[in-house]
Amino acid sequence: MNVMKSIGRAAIAALLVCAYPALSQAAITYTPHWAPVSDPSISRVLVYRSVTSVLADFVPIGSTSSSDTSYADADGALAYDTRYYYSLRSRTEAGTLGLFSVVVSGLTISDAASESLKNQCRIDSIVTIDNATCRVHWSTAVPARGKVRYWRMGSSTILETASTTALALHHAMVVGGLAENEIYFARAVSHDAPGTSLTISAALSFSTSPPAPDFAIVTSVDIIDVPENGTANLGVKLSAQPPGTVEVTIVRSSGDTDLSIQSGSVLSFTTSNWNAYQTTTFAAANDVDIVNGSADVIVYVSSGASAPLKTINAVEVDDDALAFVLDRSSLAVPEGGTAQFHVRLGSQPSSSVFVLVSRSSGDSDISVQSGGSLAFTTSNWNIDQTVTLAAAGDADVLDGTAAIRVRASSGPSVPDAFLTATEEDGGTLYLSVDSDTVFVPEAGTAIFHVKLTSQPSANFQVAVTRASGDADIAVQSGASLTFTVSNWNVNQTVTLAAAADAGVDNGASTILVHATSDPTVPDVTLVAREIDDDALYFVLDSDTVAVEELGTVQFHVKLGNQPPANVAVSVSRRLGDEETSVQSGGSLTFTTSNWNTYQTVTLAAAHDEDSQDETAMIVVHATSGASLSDAALVVRVDDDEPGDHETSTNTSIACAIKVYPMPYRPDQCDMSLAGLPEDGSIAIYDLAGRKIKDLEWSGTEASWNGTNAAASGVASGRYFLLIKDAAGRVVEKRAILVVR
Repeated sequence: MNVMKSIGRAAIAALLVCAYPALSQAAITYTPHWAPVSDPSISRVLVYRSVTSVLADFVPIGSTSSSDTSYADADGALAYDTRYYYSLRSRTEAGTLGLFSVVVSGLTISDAASESLKNQCRIDSIVTIDNATCRVHWSTAVPARGKVRYWRMGSSTILETASTTALALHHAMVVGGLAENEIYFARAVSHDAPGTSLTISAALSFSTSPPAPDFAIVTSVDIIDVPENGTANLGVKLSAQPPGTVEVTIVRSSGDTDLSIQSGSVLSFTTSNWNAYQTTTFAAANDVDIVNGSADVIVYVSSGASAPLKTINAVEVDDDALAFVLDRSSLAVPEGGTAQFHVRLGSQPSSSVFVLVSRSSGDSDISVQSGGSLAFTTSNWNIDQTVTLAAAGDADVLDGTAAIRVRASSGPSVPDAFLTATEEDGGTLYLSVDSDTVFVPEAGTAIFHVKLTSQPSANFQVAVTRASGDADIAVQSGASLTFTVSNWNVNQTVTLAAAADAGVDNGASTILVHATSDPTVPDVTLVAREIDDDALYFVLDSDTVAVEELGTVQFHVKLGNQPPANVAVSVSRRLGDEETSVQSGGSLTFTTSNWNTYQTVTLAAAHDEDSQDETAMIVVHATSGASLSDAALVVRVDDDEPGDHETSTNTSIACAIKVYPMPYRPDQCDMSLAGLPEDGSIAIYDLAGRKIKDLEWSGTEASWNGTNAAASGVASGRYFLLIKDAAGRVVEKRAILVVR
């Protein structure tokens, strides 16, 4: 499908709309569809038709308003066995005509067509599998994609399957959910790769009352266990001798993609080997999770005599167990000082694991100073997190010990882990800092404190420097400290500063605290982390779009700041109407050069049989390259069926609601909402569906200061506004972006 420059590069998608009562040749209607016109100077869209693809042969058959996106060619003059070509032109109020769009075409083949014409798209056979399922085989003259349209005798309702994805000459599609003991008719629909050439085969009838099968498919088990990173074999045979050679196909229909058929996906049974098991080998790929994944597997006759299909279940037997990984089993903690160890998980959990670290027994002078509460998610499970232990000063000279327990407080079960902490007594002088990590805001400062654990015999000099890491972080004051025999146990302040930069990375540096008076005193290091104020985030040119059923709509995505490296992005439907899909732009890449250039995503709404307007949530997610909060967009699908549309009554209200500024920065102003329904309600949700806060307002305006129900500021990221009227009906679902 191509585009027409004069009407905002709107593509035409030629779609056949036609009723087929039995085998009679009903009147044909072709309906070209196009994207909404964005140019305000265009007043009309002119529709042209021809029986050739030569533009000079096209004649106008009608026109429609620039606000329309389709035109039904239903004058009763369209004939079977003739290919019709369509194109569009725009016209301004002044009468200026635009260029022709690229042509799309449609051909419907009759039952009386010539064999050469039928060979362009022909149903070869329809095999009845059981009382509710059949398999349609068709072929095309040139490689094409396709689907099956089918209807029951006496019914005007036409159903269709999903489209095949690969270009091929021969096609097969299983049609299920049929009524028992009925006569059906089917037509194959083929189209080329761009979708500009549509061909409909002649109709063929079939019955859902198959004769009793001569045999059935037998499997050695109905549930096959496959070890992770290993294989397992399934035996397949027939219950009785078939009338001839048959082929049985085994395919994974749904479930865990780690499970696959390694060999034996197609088996051949003859009149002599039908009762001997043949082998299908399943494999389970290695993964990092601990979940026993499963998949549904269909075993069916793909060639030859018919038999009922069989469904079995393949289960991955996972070999990964959750466990804590500590970087050491014991730790020496200087009396009056601190020491650190690190914790992570050995495998990816199925959900977040919340961890408590505490002293379970032993010397009470040893305690957990920081890192007592940790959280490991499905993303950070393999990243070390720091626990700092402290040993209080005491009057004894004993090296006390304590058991430190690491345990899961909630989430998936993980066995406890233990570490032995030993207090190093004896009045030895050490350097002591009050924090192992200091967070420094970009273009700002942060402090930490240093003191000694024991009294020195004379003045004691200490130097504080940046040893490595981000050069934007520097020691602003306190680089040289002096401790005396009287102030040795009094905290002295070190101030760190982070210079402003253009990047979005939260840089980190290692800060070294070194005893220049006595090099034998162990150095102390801590981590200074920059809190960058140039956060990466997605910018969408709209947070809500509307699309007509069988139509398409576009929105655009870019980044709000330059990334440090290429960012790979996926765009997909997360929630809502399953007929809504990402037609193009599902995978995007933003580089350090094109990050601020909008890229286009095209959404499509497939046809369904109800008359309800639907909504769906489209999520924009960074898959690699940088960490960004997901962005989301709400799609409203306007149904093309007659009847009451549940969401249509509030359309004018929803379109009038304004939310600004966007993106919203809580440190600069409040977010304002205008055009609200009176006496309604507003709730704010995060992407996980958790309610953040309810807003109250009077009249038609409201505001939000960026806080949750506990009056704490919310984090940067995507949130949703759910706006209802006084009757409790949803008026608007609006995505918003918070940037701090």
